[in-house]
Amino acid sequence: MSIHWLHLSDIHFHRKDAWRDGRVRTELLTYLSDMFENGEIARPDLVFCTGDIAFGETSAEKLAEQYASAKDFFTRLLAVCGNKDAPLPITRLFVVPGNHDVNRNEVDEDAQAALVLMAKDSRNNMARINSRLETKPTPFVNAMKRLEAYETFVKGFLPHQVDKEGRCHYAQVVEVNGIKLGIGGFNSAWSCAGPEDDRNLWLGAEWQFNRAQLGLEQAQIRIGLMHHPIDWLNEAEREVATRRIA
Repeated sequence: MSIHWLHLSDIHFHRKDAWRDGRVRTELLTYLSDMFENGEIARPDLVFCTGDIAFGETSAEKLAEQYASAKDFFTRLLAVCGNKDAPLPITRLFVVPGNHDVNRNEVDEDAQAALVLMAKDSRNNMARINSRLETKPTPFVNAMKRLEAYETFVKGFLPHQVDKEGRCHYAQVVEVNGIKLGIGGFNSAWSCAGPEDDRNLWLGAEWQFNRAQLGLEQAQIRIGLMHHPIDWLNEAEREVATRRIA
C-alpha cells in the first residue's frame, strides 16, 4: 500500500506579480494534468502547502484579496489532482501559515521587541512562552492578530483544519488507502514580524509538539507541516524541535 502527496510552498499571491507568476502557475497545472493523465506520476492522495500563500498586506492589495486568488488556484489544483469523476476532496488539502501570511500592520512593535529580547535568552524564557500557548493571555492573543486574515481564509475554505482555540495549530488523522495518516500543522508564524525573525523565532515547541502527539496517537504514519526551517528558531526552540521531530 502506498500514499502519495503533492507539496507546494511560497506561492505568494499578489496582483502586482500576477503577470509573471500567473503563467507559471498555469503551466504547473498543465504539467501536472499531463503527467497524471499519462500515468507518469501517481495522482496525490493529499496536497500540502507549507506557508507564504499570500504576499502580505499592502496598500495595493489586501490579504483577503490575495487569499481569494489562492482559493481559486487551490480549487483548480484539486480538480487536476482528482479523477474524471470528481476533484480531490477539499478535506485532503492542508496548509500552514508562513511569514508572508502575517499582516505586519497588526504587529505591536513594543511587544515584538520584547519577544525578540526574550529569544536572546531563550532557555530562561521557553517555559514562559509555552505557558502563553496553553493559557492564551493577552500578549499571545494580541500576537495572533497578525494572522487574522489567514484564519479567516482557513475558516471559509478549509473548515476541516480550523483551530477553534485560536492558535492556527491542528492535528488531524485521515484514513488514506487503509492507512491512518496523522497530519500535524505547526504555526511557526505567530511571532514573525520582519528581518529580525531569523534565529529569533518562537514556536512554543514543547506545547505544539505535545498537542500534536496527543492528537496523532492513533496514526500509523505522522507528517508534520511547518513553514520555517528549524534553524530559524531561537536556540532553545531549535533543540526541542530537533529532538521532538525525531
